[in-house]
Amino acid sequence: AFRWLIGTSIVFLTIAALVVGYVYWLTNDLLTRQLGQTIAAEVKGLNEQFRLGGVALLAATVSNRSQQPGSSLYLLADSRGNRAAGNLDRLPPALRHGGESALFRYFRGAAGGSAERQAVGVVIDVEGGYRLVVGRDIEDQRAFAEKTRSVLLWGLGIIAFTGIAGSLAASRALLRRIDGIAATSRAIMGGELTDRIPLDGT
Repeated sequence: AFRWLIGTSIVFLTIAALVVGYVYWLTNDLLTRQLGQTIAAEVKGLNEQFRLGGVALLAATVSNRSQQPGSSLYLLADSRGNRAAGNLDRLPPALRHGGESALFRYFRGAAGGSAERQAVGVVIDVEGGYRLVVGRDIEDQRAFAEKTRSVLLWGLGIIAFTGIAGSLAASRALLRRIDGIAATSRAIMGGELTDRIPLDGT
């Protein structure tokens, strides 16, 4: 009985783990895709600003957006890497190659002035040797993903514990009934012909 119940619990736990893993992957994938779409939309909008007013309008737009609270990160740097506008102090080494988004680390505010944080962004080449970085801080997303994973793992642990405890309780209850039958049978075979196997109606 114990082996059968444990086997059933393992099957159930495997199915639950697959479901939990899929939910975690789906949540993380949704957040990642939304992040990519947001960055792509920002890049498109900033390119439009450059077409309308050149570097001057682009720098003004980047400067304005950089002052707004939130997780948005910007940097407009000249050909020598000097910052023209933005809330990043330098071009992240991970974004040296333009065209594709990548993870990078940065310090909020002046370098070394606060804890290092992780972000994702893309660097775009602009006419005149300028380079534009558009990114998003993902520390909140990472914290949410970690909390979700912890909750799901705790849930799996509770399911596993409940399955094992239930299997032990069920097998012990069954063994107690069998022991009672065996004890009565031994007593009858020993000469106690008045003994009877107890019935509890279940």
